[in-house]
Amino acid sequence: MPKTKEQIAAYNKEYFSRPEVIARAKIRNAERRHIRSAYKKTEAGKLAEKKYRQTEKAIKYQHEYRLKKIYGIDEAVYQQMFKGQKGKCAICDKTVLGRLHIDHCHSTQAVRGLLCGPCNRGLGLFKDDTDIMQKAIHYLKGDDVYSNHSN
Repeated sequence: MPKTKEQIAAYNKEYFSRPEVIARAKIRNAERRHIRSAYKKTEAGKLAEKKYRQTEKAIKYQHEYRLKKIYGIDEAVYQQMFKGQKGKCAICDKTVLGRLHIDHCHSTQAVRGLLCGPCNRGLGLFKDDTDIMQKAIHYLKGDDVYSNHSN
């Protein structure tokens, strides 16, 4: 039995490439599609679909409302920024599935860019204070942070 991550990955790659495993998966997936299709035709399925669409519509409306109300931009501007950043966070350059957070200056309300959740929270926790952020950078680098506190 594989013990390390590499051994497990190698085992899974070999196992899931076997023709009999692929054939079973195709049959199972076809059965699941058939069951989902049959469910969607029932009254419960139609109601669930309607609720899902209403929720999806409400989320989209709320997003567009917040863009306009808080940041003064619309969905087209957001999408333009998203494409300009290639779907990546402006700070850590990681690709994010879904939406990026809109970063803005709290004093001027000007939109600065799009950030992933951790980077957006990080700026918020540092209160957008560049002095504190510089101190954090020096701390992480291991600079002598205690020299300012002597005496």
